Amino acid sequence: MTLNNRTVFIASITCLLSIAAWQSNAGAALASCPDVSDSSSIENPASSMCPKHAKCVSTNGLVDIDGADGSTCDAVSTGGKASASANGKGSDASANVDDVSTATSHAKSDGDSSARATLGGDANATATTSGSASADAAEGKATAKASGDGSASSSNTGSGSATATAGSDGSASAENISTTGTAKATASDDGSASSESDGNCHATTNAKQGGSASSSCEDAGSNATAEAVQGSADAEALTNACKVQATAKGIGSSATAQCNLNGSVVTVTATGGGEAEGSDFASPMCKPNGGTAKVRSPEGNCG
Repeated sequence: MTLNNRTVFIASITCLLSIAAWQSNAGAALASCPDVSDSSSIENPASSMCPKHAKCVSTNGLVDIDGADGSTCDAVSTGGKASASANGKGSDASANVDDVSTATSHAKSDGDSSARATLGGDANATATTSGSASADAAEGKATAKASGDGSASSSNTGSGSATATAGSDGSASAENISTTGTAKATASDDGSASSESDGNCHATTNAKQGGSASSSCEDAGSNATAEAVQGSADAEALTNACKVQATAKGIGSSATAQCNLNGSVVTVTATGGGEAEGSDFASPMCKPNGGTAKVRSPEGNCG
């Protein structure tokens, strides 16, 4: 064998070994990827070949993908649009819709998000930095956002809206079951907030710094608002067009407001450990306890 022939032979062997190594690595990579052989269950098979981040979109069937960064997603649809994307190790996003709805789910940095929509609903869930978000919409709109180990849950079974936002270990829950009502809950810094709209009315809650607050309304035109910073606040609007507001600020502070009569307005505030209760059917109660307590109501005022 001449020198030139020997050089060509060695080069050929080196090339064949390189091809074999590439094929082996490709096979190993594909083995760790999702099964994309069934095109009926993967809407866009080419995009699922070991993507850096998990991204799933479906308008028919199941899309289930693992990202190279340790993220996962799944999207299920019978005709509507389901979109789920996850970014970062431990992040998981899922979206589920029927034939006429839209669901969008985003998860990042160990977040866990879930969005489900039926009957023409629109659900949006976003979870970041170990947050957990769940949105469930039937007819109307449900939105849940969570970050910093917070937990947010929204549920809408009417054509109104429900919005829950939680951050920094906060817990927020919002539920609407009416056609034009709204429920909005916001929690942060280990606060706990819940809002419930059972009629065509509005319930709004804000809790932070370990505070606990809840608001609920039941009839058309009523409005309930509760805010707690370290303290505890509860607002209930139980009849047409009545309005209540409860505000508690400071450790040990407690404020409760309730209305049962059409058109009533009740406002209750407590700070610095004070306790206050007000309604449109009972005499008000104010205990400052070294702080402040204030009630303004149809049944009288104190503080």
